[in-house]
Amino acid sequence: MKSNQTLHIVTGNKPPASKQVNGEYLPALADGLRVDTILDFDLYIRQHDNRYVLYRNKNLTFTRENAERLKATEVGCVCISAKDREKYLSYIENQLPQIVRDSSIPAKRKTTLLYKAAANTIRQVITKPLTSAGLERAMSIADNVTEHLATNPGAFEDILRTSPSEYSTETHSINVCAYSLAIANSMGKFGHEEMRALGTGALLHDIGKYKIDEDIINKREPLSTHEWEELKKHPEYGLKMLERFEELPPGTLPVVMLHHEKVNGSGYPAGLKGNDIPLAARIACIADIFDAITSDRAYKGAVSSYEALIKMSDEMQGLIDSEVFAHFLRLLQF
Repeated sequence: MKSNQTLHIVTGNKPPASKQVNGEYLPALADGLRVDTILDFDLYIRQHDNRYVLYRNKNLTFTRENAERLKATEVGCVCISAKDREKYLSYIENQLPQIVRDSSIPAKRKTTLLYKAAANTIRQVITKPLTSAGLERAMSIADNVTEHLATNPGAFEDILRTSPSEYSTETHSINVCAYSLAIANSMGKFGHEEMRALGTGALLHDIGKYKIDEDIINKREPLSTHEWEELKKHPEYGLKMLERFEELPPGTLPVVMLHHEKVNGSGYPAGLKGNDIPLAARIACIADIFDAITSDRAYKGAVSSYEALIKMSDEMQGLIDSEVFAHFLRLLQF
């Protein structure tokens, strides 16, 4: 890749994580409140003098009149109580299929709603013993990301802009899922079920890290040989956690197991080469590397997206799939 190539949206760093309105209240996008649904959380309005006024009590149906009044009235920020955060995000998660398909909601706001709800879902799913219900929630998130990318022009750019620079397992999981699906969509080689398998596998690609000691995961200094060998076991741990679930789309497990393989055979855990590595895993590998480089980690700072692409182009020739990387480059040239 030429160093002077124009990449219109990737010349800066990821944004910092969004902040609360204050310690007691959190912003809530009115676009996510669906007509004829019951809100199990109170709604508040932040006035222009920074007072918070109760707008609507919980456990009431949100009517069309309520929605139109919010749009028509010049009010400040719509908020929820901080203690209702989980209820609000769970509500948004359940409404995502309708939100993603609603042409009246701007794509950027859809991205914000999807990202916040997805991060909360993944945090809950991967920090607890995995259940069929949790897996179904993860697959639903992958489906919504797929739909959002396919039906909303600019969604990929919005996700890049929304992603915070601070690394967390849940945001990394969402990013790898979104980047992988965007690449696959651009390549035009994946059917519906293959996209579902890729999205689910990419979303859960690091689930095995929850079997690794947190001191290793968060260590700021270089890992010892023993620690590195333990960390490299996370794809196998992930496979063991997921293989008992028959409802997983076929093709999910290879993404989890093989996303650290390199096309020259130097990757792990199997040391596969070239096309012996499934295409979905080669895609997830590139998405994983790109997000890791552009995120602030315990042991290193983030670089801009442009710098990450230069680094990958210069230092990873022969390690990553060149065709897949070319598609990713084109995606980033808005």
